[in-house]
Amino acid sequence: LIDFKFSPRTKTNNLSIRLINKDNSKSAVVPVSVNHWENTDVQFMPEGGDLITGLKAHMGFKAIGEDGRGANIKGRVVDETGKQVAVFSSTHKGMGDFDLIPNDNQTYTAKVEFPSGLVKDYPLPAVKRSGTVLQVKNAFKSDSVEVSILASPDIVQLNKSYFLTAKARGVISYAATVTFSKNAVHRFVSKNLFPSGITHFILSSTDGKPLNERLVFINRDDDL
Repeated sequence: LIDFKFSPRTKTNNLSIRLINKDNSKSAVVPVSVNHWENTDVQFMPEGGDLITGLKAHMGFKAIGEDGRGANIKGRVVDETGKQVAVFSSTHKGMGDFDLIPNDNQTYTAKVEFPSGLVKDYPLPAVKRSGTVLQVKNAFKSDSVEVSILASPDIVQLNKSYFLTAKARGVISYAATVTFSKNAVHRFVSKNLFPSGITHFILSSTDGKPLNERLVFINRDDDL
């Protein structure tokens, strides 16, 4: 193990170190990955697809450095006035999550702090006034997944029906009709309905238009 520090030139690409033994009979070239923190790709993704005014959103995020690996970050979310509305910190390879209740006519900015001390602003997705939110809790030890569907007041007033389906390996394993009597619908769906692997939950209109989607991993402990 060799541990040393050096300062590469700025805007250096394809950096490598050449190692040579004392009598110059052997050499090796070791590639070196360089991350410029200002070029880190940080994505913020509302669960189910959108941020809807007044509806609690579960936000996932992922930070990827120039070397393609997860970058550990932390930071806070502020509104247009600079008021802090949420804080976050990555928990595994640049990934993490936090909750946020967006307000109408507001834009939100994530102030991301990198290990170097650099702070950079990233805009969160735009807030929509009308829409639905699909959230799925997949507790490891639970025999069911908890599905929550939230709707903005204007959609609740329409009193329309929607379809909730779940596909696994291309086959529909669960289907139900959803009607909003209030702004939220909660369902517990047994994991026994699905094989091990990815299950795709979809909320759609009665004419088949998808509104929200969510992927979850079902583990049936069958050594897939």
